[in-house]
Amino acid sequence: MPACPAFIQALSGTNAKLKEYAIFALGNIAEDCLELRTIIVKMGALDPLAKLLHSKDKVIVRTVCWAVSNILKGTNNEFILKEFHKYSFVKEFWRLLESKEPGIISQVCWSMCYLTSHNEEGTGKLIEAKFPARIISALYKESPVAVILPALRTLGNMLAYNDKFNEQLLPMCKGILEFLALCVKHEHRGIQKESIWVVSNILAGPPSHAKPVIQAGFIPVLLNHLKKSQFDIKREAVHALKNASRDDKVLNQLVKNGIVPPLLSLIRIQDIDTIRTCLHFVERILERVKNGASIVEEAGGIEALETVQMIQNRDLWTHAGDLVDKYWGEDVDDFKENEPVEPVEYPPWRVGANQAAPEIKNSAPVFDFGKF
Repeated sequence: MPACPAFIQALSGTNAKLKEYAIFALGNIAEDCLELRTIIVKMGALDPLAKLLHSKDKVIVRTVCWAVSNILKGTNNEFILKEFHKYSFVKEFWRLLESKEPGIISQVCWSMCYLTSHNEEGTGKLIEAKFPARIISALYKESPVAVILPALRTLGNMLAYNDKFNEQLLPMCKGILEFLALCVKHEHRGIQKESIWVVSNILAGPPSHAKPVIQAGFIPVLLNHLKKSQFDIKREAVHALKNASRDDKVLNQLVKNGIVPPLLSLIRIQDIDTIRTCLHFVERILERVKNGASIVEEAGGIEALETVQMIQNRDLWTHAGDLVDKYWGEDVDDFKENEPVEPVEYPPWRVGANQAAPEIKNSAPVFDFGKF
């Protein structure tokens, strides 16, 4: 850290190469941990970094954006955020999203991603400033993966907080469904995963948000992912389909199209969050689909539910045991009591994963925010 004051001083110098090296050094230090990020900010690094965003040297601008994203990474540190907002970063990010430079846009989106992770007040300000529409307008069909991934994470974070934010965001993003339709079928696995999570967050909202997604044809694509994709994709798909299945018509269509077997196969996988989602999904089928108990039983449902007793989590095996007792009789199986373990914690960008979604009870006005 003794060298940091010299690095920060070099940011205001005239030697372009030295500036670039100094930015790299500060960015690498910031990437290490929160403590070092805080020290760099306290030393006054943000002021000269903000001024360098006006540079005509694209390499300098891109490197500054990268360094700033590292300073913001993985934290809701109030001091860093307060200092960040003292300068013109947000205004400059708005301008740079029009730069047509993938490297710059990518780093701006990563900064937006970290700003919207667990920071509801800051996220609300970005939505009010119409940043979601700006991000969508900066994307195109051939956008590189390095741009699409942070853009999806940023949009997903914004959509994960509350319906009020979504009421503002969705109407302003006229092309969001078209963009997501390309992403859920993208050849890159990471883009598939992130886009399904964004779709899931939209489907978790009220009927006026979910209905356009359903009408646009996402459900068959999500079901296909649940049946054929790798586990991490299946995990996102089952969250999205569970949110969509609050609509009884969608629920019955999913059962008709064979959702029960892949749903039961996920129950057998040792992932607590996924098992919890699948148990609630199976319960919904048992309660609301005609002959649901027979459909689940014929697909091996009782055996799948019995495997939950191997999970060291009291809530899960109690839930599974209650379903077996309620729909097939108390003598089907003896669920043993085991000591529970701590639930899986998802990373900050997955904040919408466990967001409770209200049941659909009425028909609300529908937003028209794009079709494909």
